[in-house]
Amino acid sequence: YIAIVNKFLPRNLTRVKIDVPICYGGKPPYEKVTCILDRRSFLMEKAKSAITHYQVLAGTGNYSLLRLHPKTGRKHQLRSHCAYVLEAPILGDFKYGMEQIYTSETSKPMYLHLSRLAIHNWRTPE
Repeated sequence: YIAIVNKFLPRNLTRVKIDVPICYGGKPPYEKVTCILDRRSFLMEKAKSAITHYQVLAGTGNYSLLRLHPKTGRKHQLRSHCAYVLEAPILGDFKYGMEQIYTSETSKPMYLHLSRLAIHNWRTPE
């Protein structure tokens, strides 16, 4: 995945690992994911493992371009890891971003793009 986030992050040449569990709360369409930053939290019993690797490709002003690689496939994992762990919400993300930032018409879409899709072991033996 490629994403533009609302924070300048220094460029890094290697991938960085985020290993922060997430917990779900609320009911759709108001369901929201919370990152469990303190592993002693009472929410840990309901938390699920979530691992994301990221790399900062470029940055300017208040924005950075990230490459995101989820190792686990949790709902809203990339959005919550960017918003809560990196404190850099994805541009256009109304659920996990700061709403006051996205008042302009130009920032309506969420700037998260699936840039590559690979399907491994898709053939089954006959």
